Amino acid sequence: MAGVPFSLPTPIPPSRDEFIYSGLDSKPPKPGPDMLFPPPSAEPPSGRSYPQSPIWHLVWDNRYQGGWIYQADYHIKDRLVIDKDRMSTVSTPPNIVPNRRDGRYIGDPIPGMVEMIAGVPYVFYLDGDPNRPYTMGCSHTLASLQRFNDWQYILELSVQLAKLAWGCKAHGNTPEIPRLCNLNGLKRNDRSAPVDPKLSVDNKDGSYSLANTVSKGEGLGVVVPASQANTTPARQQIGALLAILHKLYRAIMPKSTSKFEMAMADFHSNYNNVVSFGGPEPGPTSCQYNNSSHGKSLRELLGHQGFWHPDNLDDKTRYTLFVLLLHVGPSKL
Repeated sequence: MAGVPFSLPTPIPPSRDEFIYSGLDSKPPKPGPDMLFPPPSAEPPSGRSYPQSPIWHLVWDNRYQGGWIYQADYHIKDRLVIDKDRMSTVSTPPNIVPNRRDGRYIGDPIPGMVEMIAGVPYVFYLDGDPNRPYTMGCSHTLASLQRFNDWQYILELSVQLAKLAWGCKAHGNTPEIPRLCNLNGLKRNDRSAPVDPKLSVDNKDGSYSLANTVSKGEGLGVVVPASQANTTPARQQIGALLAILHKLYRAIMPKSTSKFEMAMADFHSNYNNVVSFGGPEPGPTSCQYNNSSHGKSLRELLGHQGFWHPDNLDDKTRYTLFVLLLHVGPSKL
């Protein structure tokens, strides 16, 4: 009705008691020190910026499966513009590459950064409010996942994933599995860096889309399968790999975020019919496979996609599962 002022209602926050994990009555040992202090920052090149970590406090929070989290306050009005500018100009700080000392590779402290302790989520309390947690990230290793009840399931999936990615010789009733990057007809992304023939005539480094993508030209785009190798062996191997990644996403993501964040991500997927891959439950929506070797930087091997860059098309309601598989053997040095 004309003349009647209109305003959006104030959102009602969820009850904290609705999104807690039971069975966390006894606290496991502390995973690290009570506080994490970043070392002094370094001066970045002109027009660039380096990441800067806050001071983190170890607290017990039963909204997370593992109980322990590292927390820092984030005041939106004070930090948002600063951090948006920093993200658009971020560069790799010094001391990233470890130095070889006495036959070992030793990593020096990275200016302005703290080392993420495996298995512990790092969480911002928005405007200092503990009832508004926002998970920034969580790093897991196979060792950090051993304390959870589904550890054996995750281990078996991880072994299958490694075989499908790096290949496996024939054994028993299992036929030989080729390396993923060696599949006939595998297609690099358009934005992947051109292959340098000086490195190898059989070079497989690059970036590959393995699942869904968005075709342009109709509104915001249409979700379609990514154009990829179409031989029967390739379809079978890529399909098996995507199914495993979906299962790992469903198993690991709840151990990395709060129960509320995971519930809202699932609600968003179900309510909006978000297309995922690898399984019927809400899950990952796209899969980018990066293959790099030769001891060179990702920027050299992958082009722009291998360098720090913000992506305004990322979905703010979902988290990314990043899986790092290293194919390294015994050193001859």
